[in-house]
Amino acid sequence: MGANFSKEAAMDDVPSQTKRIALVLGYAGLMSVNILAGMGKLPLISGNPGPNNAELSGRWPTRLTPAGYAFAIWGPIFLVQGVAVAWSAFPAKRASPKARAINAIAPAWLAMWTFENLWQFTFVNAPMASSATMGEQLRCFVPCSALLCAAYGSSLAACKRLKAARAPGTAAGVVGPLIELSSGVNAGWLSAASCIGAALVLESLMGGSAQASSAPAIALACAAGAGGMLSLRAWGAGWLGLGYTGAVMWALQAVRYGPATPADVQALAYGGVCALGAAAAATLVVDNTKAKLQ
Repeated sequence: MGANFSKEAAMDDVPSQTKRIALVLGYAGLMSVNILAGMGKLPLISGNPGPNNAELSGRWPTRLTPAGYAFAIWGPIFLVQGVAVAWSAFPAKRASPKARAINAIAPAWLAMWTFENLWQFTFVNAPMASSATMGEQLRCFVPCSALLCAAYGSSLAACKRLKAARAPGTAAGVVGPLIELSSGVNAGWLSAASCIGAALVLESLMGGSAQASSAPAIALACAAGAGGMLSLRAWGAGWLGLGYTGAVMWALQAVRYGPATPADVQALAYGGVCALGAAAAATLVVDNTKAKLQ
């Protein structure tokens, strides 16, 4: 009980200037790395500039890789997070929703951004030749998969801390769309990205996407869909739960039109979108009914 009280008190504290500056610098670093990656300017181990992400993803499609348009989701995520960081740069009153939200996300977002940046610097060194040996592929794809999983874990920590930071019965206010929604969407999308990273590893072990069976893609798509269901159960039909589920639905819908998606994975992805949509609608109805009865 003493530990829980200490955590509550820490959430109520006025966010320190160091914490607020760290968020600003962390976001600036994230955007710098992503801009360089998009321009094909990230350095390789050799020191030369590497290819951009679109080129690399196109060279190494998996049976779970979504259509290219799906990656545009990073634009809204980064935009809303940027607004949230700018908003958090100004002082907050002690025990206010803003203070609790900033204290909740700061360590998790900073860790998540660090892992995302490390992934960029690792993935840019992926083999450019599709004839690369299994060992050459795994030397890049295994650490990439681990970094994506670490980023996903950090994003889940942000959502969990935000849920704990919200005082029972209080409205989300500005914190909802700025911080809770962006955290939920980011976590949902990183769950899909982690599954794609795992698919790269598994299909490399099977000799490449052309030789691999659909089993890994099916299992990973089921895992992503199950994560969406669990988010609704854990966080309800609020900003966090709907943001997470919406991002997973976006990913599964795009998987249906992926460059190497077989028919059985397409059908499963469609079923996942329908199931998650129905679950989200049902959760929304249940939550609203409970709120009216209270």
